[in-house]
Amino acid sequence: MRSSEVDGKEDSGESLSAELAPELSLGEFNHVIFANALVGQVHEAMRAYDLLLEAGLKPDQTTFANLTVAHAKGGDLETAVSMFKKLESEGLEPTIYSYGTLIRAYMEFNRVDDAFHVYEMMKKREIWPNIPVYNSLIVSCLRIGDTQRAWGVFEHMRYTIAQPDEISFSIMIHACAKKGEVEKAMNLFEEMVSNNLALSDVTFNSLIHACAVRPDYFDECFRLLGLMEGHGFQPDFYTYNTVIYACARKRNLGLARDIFRDMLKRSLNPEQEDLIKIDQVTISNMMWAYAGYLPAVKNYLRSEGAPKEVLDKHLVKLINALIPEVVPVANNQVASEAVRLMRFYLEDLKGEVNTRLLNAYLAALIKNGRFESAWRVVLGDFKKFGLAKDGWTFLRMIEMCARTRDVPSAWRVWDEYKSW
Repeated sequence: MRSSEVDGKEDSGESLSAELAPELSLGEFNHVIFANALVGQVHEAMRAYDLLLEAGLKPDQTTFANLTVAHAKGGDLETAVSMFKKLESEGLEPTIYSYGTLIRAYMEFNRVDDAFHVYEMMKKREIWPNIPVYNSLIVSCLRIGDTQRAWGVFEHMRYTIAQPDEISFSIMIHACAKKGEVEKAMNLFEEMVSNNLALSDVTFNSLIHACAVRPDYFDECFRLLGLMEGHGFQPDFYTYNTVIYACARKRNLGLARDIFRDMLKRSLNPEQEDLIKIDQVTISNMMWAYAGYLPAVKNYLRSEGAPKEVLDKHLVKLINALIPEVVPVANNQVASEAVRLMRFYLEDLKGEVNTRLLNAYLAALIKNGRFESAWRVVLGDFKKFGLAKDGWTFLRMIEMCARTRDVPSAWRVWDEYKSW
């Protein structure tokens, strides 16, 4: 134990220098700078740089590139760019890594044109960009919604430069998912498979999301979920939330419940609780499933191929009490289950609440005839959680007044809506 620790005092820069300088090589200093850069610890990264100089070592291209990352992560683009210029002023030739970090620095601030200027500068100096650089350019375009330019970079890489890697494909699949372009996403997936590229959970989650927003691709969600598990990837909370959302859009409460039960089992398993977390998105999607329930819809369970979770009897009893295996058929049963689930989320899981969740809960109560409970949400819960009503809230409130033929309340809602 160092004397400073015994005295309860912080280490000074001099004591740290004395300890590190003789011991660390240039490569090790660069690792220290990079580690701090990744988490935006600019002061610590610069302190390591100063110690490097004090140790009589000469910084190299990697040193300045890592400092570029540090300042960009710390929110200082001007100093980040100056680190690249300092590299050149020191007589060093920038490497692909140097250019890549500068591109990513501009990317942090959505300076896409500047990022492409660096890309063109690389080519003029006959330093040919590698796949990570192209991936950075694609991501920078997608961040500002310039899908056309992102596709241009991807196609240029695909047909002129090199075969895109699995990261490139996964980025573009995610872009397709956001725009609902399922066919494009599936074509890219098939190309990945035919090129023997490694599939990842990110790839599958993006594909499942793309299918979830299109009711005509509902069955494909579950085929992909099976493929995901077949490739050894366990669904995470994002996967579950997306699939439950698809069920809600398809008005398939039975399957939504089955997926949620599976998710709940895994979230209560101590070994998986960090991977699976029930959040406000989960509960919102379940509430929309309750709101859209149609008894005539065929409710089927997942295949038996899904892994089983081993839980103690207490947890099994809790799950069955919360979401029984038998699908509710009457509106009052559906409403009761929605109320139980919301209470469990708030009281047992201590979950966070937003306006979207309360709107979904409101819809579930109104659609299933729990009008008094719905008014309690409107009059009490929004205020309790410090949340503002939005357009969806007023729409649900007016719908409730119409269903109950409550004209005076409808006028009050209308007046509040006009003030909003």
